[in-house]
Amino acid sequence: GGNWTGSDSILKMNITPLNNGLNIIKMLEPKSYEFDTKLFPSMNLPLGMHSGLIAQDLEKVLPNLVMPAIHPAK
Repeated sequence: GGNWTGSDSILKMNITPLNNGLNIIKMLEPKSYEFDTKLFPSMNLPLGMHSGLIAQDLEKVLPNLVMPAIHPAK
């Protein structure tokens, strides 16, 4: 689950280069995983193998990209 946010430059302002971008990318730890659909059936998580970042790992490098969520939403 997650939210969709547009990435087109027309939607943004004050765009500046991220000078240490490669160093940030090197700190990320991509993983392969399966969602625990049995433990969280109401979330309609997709089946099969996926690749991506784990929120707790990402938060250590880029905390502004991670925010808490409550399920079920209130």
